[in-house]
Amino acid sequence: MEETKINPSLFKHLEAIKTNSENMFNAFPQLYLSVESVSDMFDQFFVEQFQQLKGEPWEASVHKMIFGAHSSWLQGIIMTSAGFNETGLICVRRGIEYVCYSLKIKNSNEKNIIWLDRGLDDDKSKLFSNKFSIPSKYFTEKYLHLKALLVWHDYASTFGAHGNFATLVGKWDSSIKDKVRMSFHDDREGVPISTGVAIRIGSFMIKALYEDFKEQLREPKIFEDKISLMLDIINKARIEVLNFDSKGKTNYKDIIAIYGKDEPAIDEMYDKLKSKYVKVI
Repeated sequence: MEETKINPSLFKHLEAIKTNSENMFNAFPQLYLSVESVSDMFDQFFVEQFQQLKGEPWEASVHKMIFGAHSSWLQGIIMTSAGFNETGLICVRRGIEYVCYSLKIKNSNEKNIIWLDRGLDDDKSKLFSNKFSIPSKYFTEKYLHLKALLVWHDYASTFGAHGNFATLVGKWDSSIKDKVRMSFHDDREGVPISTGVAIRIGSFMIKALYEDFKEQLREPKIFEDKISLMLDIINKARIEVLNFDSKGKTNYKDIIAIYGKDEPAIDEMYDKLKSKYVKVI
């Protein structure tokens, strides 16, 4: 039997993931601190704070979904920081789904069963789609706090999950005429921006989980205060990335907008997304 040989280029790609991430976070210390902050909040939510108060099956599923959201998000951070933005978006998109599904099965063992059995046969899959499809089943007032997550889920679907040209945007060099030159990695200029986006989406996940499950937490007020600290760390990272993107010419108004509570861009994208699915009579 011949010995199986592994292409050495594989190891170069694996090494590049580690090297690219280390270089990026060394260059952006605030971005690194924000990753640690969001990850720590996920960990506290899963390990220390969330309680299965009634011993209901849906609570056990939600507890697992919190970990699913955390692990998916962390995989997204690893990929975006290494220069694989589209792969990172797929991971983050999955994390958003865990959050949305957890809110859907809250207080409902019946919906929990639908979620658990969704892949067993066509009828169960159709029932799952009828109850859980993102974003169409999340446009009521009850889910308004998911606005940002629905917008980013749609964005990730376009730029990460499907085989279209948008997925390749950061992978080709347009400066060379009459030739196609591609790279497995994103342009390094866009890596901190992509990672910053993934970090913000993680914070939106944390806030949504807190909003719906704070009565399940051991110390909801303490956790809420920690969310404020997390957001402050993230805002500093956003300014760090903005300063990089603007080549040191950060606009004061942009900094004010970062610390503001309004999200006009998210609101506009949400309205456009909603108009695709909800008919106005």
